[in-house]
Amino acid sequence: MEQHWRESTAPGGGLSGSEGFDLDAEELECPACGRKFANGPTRCPGCGLRFG
Repeated sequence: MEQHWRESTAPGGGLSGSEGFDLDAEELECPACGRKFANGPTRCPGCGLRFG
């Protein structure tokens, strides 16, 4: 997870502030660990990051 965070926060990588995070999408991708899961839970099933 730490390596993913470093890569996503490196200049030119990961989410930009204007890109945001779509909580209404059918499938979500956790911005912290990158795990993809169906929309519904309020926490990432991979790392526990809370959404909303």
